[in-house]
Amino acid sequence: MTINERIDKFKRKSFSALFNFDPKENFYIFMLSVLFFILLFIFRFIDDNKLVPWSQVFSDNSISFFIILLFSLYLGNIFINIFHETHTRINEKFLFLLIPFLFLFFFDIPELNIDSARYITQAKYVKEFGVVYFLREWGKDIFMWTDMPLIPFIYGIIFKLFGEERVFIQFFNSISFTFSILFTYLLGKSLWNREVGFYGGVLLLSIPYLYTQIPLTLVDISTMSFFLLALYSLLKAIMKGGKWLLFSSFTLLLSILTKYSLIIWFFGLFIALFLYILTQTQEKKLYLKRFFSVLGILLFLITLIIFNKYNELLNQLLLLLHYQKPNLKNWSENYISTFFYQIHPFLFFLFLYSLKSAFKNKELFFIILLLPFILIFLLQIERIRYIIPILPLYVLMAAYGLYRLPIPLKAKNYLITSILIFSFLLAFLCYRPFLKQTNMATLSVASDYVNKLPVDTVKVLIIPSSFTPINLEVLIPILDLYIKNKHIIYEDSYYQKLKTAIKTFVPNESPFRFSWEFTLPIFYKSTFHKHRKMCFLIISDSINKDYVRNNIQKILEEHPEFRNFIHKNRYKIKSFSILDGTFTFQVVIFLIHEV
Repeated sequence: MTINERIDKFKRKSFSALFNFDPKENFYIFMLSVLFFILLFIFRFIDDNKLVPWSQVFSDNSISFFIILLFSLYLGNIFINIFHETHTRINEKFLFLLIPFLFLFFFDIPELNIDSARYITQAKYVKEFGVVYFLREWGKDIFMWTDMPLIPFIYGIIFKLFGEERVFIQFFNSISFTFSILFTYLLGKSLWNREVGFYGGVLLLSIPYLYTQIPLTLVDISTMSFFLLALYSLLKAIMKGGKWLLFSSFTLLLSILTKYSLIIWFFGLFIALFLYILTQTQEKKLYLKRFFSVLGILLFLITLIIFNKYNELLNQLLLLLHYQKPNLKNWSENYISTFFYQIHPFLFFLFLYSLKSAFKNKELFFIILLLPFILIFLLQIERIRYIIPILPLYVLMAAYGLYRLPIPLKAKNYLITSILIFSFLLAFLCYRPFLKQTNMATLSVASDYVNKLPVDTVKVLIIPSSFTPINLEVLIPILDLYIKNKHIIYEDSYYQKLKTAIKTFVPNESPFRFSWEFTLPIFYKSTFHKHRKMCFLIISDSINKDYVRNNIQKILEEHPEFRNFIHKNRYKIKSFSILDGTFTFQVVIFLIHEV
């Protein structure tokens, strides 16, 4: 066949692809994708996710998204038809290099969780005082709550090497997510074959909720990456031994140092692995020896850490037992929300098919992936943030179900394509604009304005309402992350007088309890910085602007730096507020600067 004949054949195939669902399974996949969206949209009140509930994300008039979804799903079918005429396989290396660029579209999502303040503050200790100080003072001068130190430590190194810019954290999270995709691929390839691994890696992008976490200065995305690395190296250590034994112990330790909840998931995995090894007829003793060698080294390393940080770790464990564990039921999200709204619903049915196939084929190692999810229901863990690290295991089981599904390869590729189209469009066209209009975006908008002012110092003051559920001081580190090349200083005697009184009304089971125990570090004190030209930034949670304005003059009279503003009558008061019904508190920012 000549080159011209090949070109003519390609044109004919491309033209026919515009009008055909071939094979017929593609048409059923297209219709099911549309049907599922319609059903989820109608019953969107079921979704009680705390961050992006469909009942708030979607208004009654969401026809534009529906039209875009229909058109994109149809284009996906055309792409698959053309692709199968011109390629024999997908190059996963190229795909994994391309994936991080998807996350750039979400970098403008603002910080949404006040937990970020803790990680930002801990990271700044590394930048300001160095690694040795951080390791020595973690849990002492450095406020830690129930955090583990590894991810804030990495953030601090990033601040120190590249500068205190949020975008560098976002790039790190993007790379971490990409490595999670890679490790999911490697796990699937090790347990089954390349095809299952590829499906698993790509399908990890079918969780729209995860797109919203990549831009945030939290630890969940990186924790998932460390968890998968540890699991992969543990399986390698058991199967191959040698240097993998020490490397596996080290990665397990690093994983545990990212988040306490991983202890639960590793406990389930260790039990599953032990039971699986016991079923082996060959190499059982060798596998058990390697398994307990890894655990022995790990326990030795953990003992060294406990010996050095015993009091700090004990206080954290008591806090987890007496505060966090009893209150989990108050912070819950139902399983339908998690597995149908925040994860593409097709995965649930592929997961069920994988259970059937694994049982039929007597694949006992399937319990390694399944047991952590059994623990979710046994322990009644109903918050998606807490199960993020093990979501790749759920995706891998769904990938195995897809591999076993008796449909043509082209239909499988279209199924993956439709899942990815649905998930990305939901995250980009719905979640992203919704989150950019939530109240926490007020901090970002106000900071953008401050960055344009010709000042070198921003003095922060606080005017709370009669009862505020959070200690508003916790917002200062988040503002500091947004504000560039300016010093943040805070000494507010007015708020300190009210803070103790307000705190007495905050219940111990409050989800914002940590904010009242949070202590701002020394680098926000005015004596820590030399400043020349400044502006005043006032944080309030009162939506009554008159209440705040009536208190501004009284508070500012206590600050001699402001008297020049008053006498010369050359100042401007600008307010920032994006009010919504998503969060239980509302932030209002007032900015006072010379004109």
